[in-house]
Amino acid sequence: RPALIEGERLDYSPLALSHDRRQALLNLTSEVVVADLERGTRSVLSPRDSLFPIWTPDGKAATYRALEGTKQGLIAHPVDGSGGPRLIQEGSLLVPTSWNPRTGDLAFFDGASDIWILSPDGKARKFLDSPFNERSGQFSPDGRWLTYVSDETGSFQVYVVPYPGPGPKVAVSVDGGMSPLWSKDGREVVFRKSGKVIAAPISTTPRLSAGRPVELFDGPYTLDLMGH
Repeated sequence: RPALIEGERLDYSPLALSHDRRQALLNLTSEVVVADLERGTRSVLSPRDSLFPIWTPDGKAATYRALEGTKQGLIAHPVDGSGGPRLIQEGSLLVPTSWNPRTGDLAFFDGASDIWILSPDGKARKFLDSPFNERSGQFSPDGRWLTYVSDETGSFQVYVVPYPGPGPKVAVSVDGGMSPLWSKDGREVVFRKSGKVIAAPISTTPRLSAGRPVELFDGPYTLDLMGH
């Protein structure tokens, strides 16, 4: 059942909720804000012009797109105030989407809607590069699969591929989907279509396959135009 985060209307990342569900990363007037959901307190983590915050796998830092000095790119920033923002990838129009809990890789997409991987050694490489728009890469809980969206059919649909590959691509959505997320056990991919939230079962043995999508609930939710 969906739960409401009290307060004024906010923009926030689909991965804003921490693993222990006690904190959330919010975007408030283009600032990254850390919200304590148990105490109801909020603290500003970043200056203005900071967008698309996600948690690192250890829950100790936020990764977001921002201007850091004169450089634009992806920032890592401890949420407890133990350190300041650190530029980890320079570039314009970069959107961080998911950290791989197994390999420590970061998935992000660029202004051309190509999906990139930033490895722990600081090197970036294209993972999905085609004439189509591909974005919103999300690693599975075991780090061995990546779900993402692509408009290769003429409209955005959700897909899953093995990571780091190679391997076959499987379509998850049937008639449109955006903003995919994995369930905690890795057995479902949840995504949005307009205001609807939909889940599709995923099986990886003996081969990768997706089951029939089922609507979970509908509501007055805003669809992120970035597909994040």
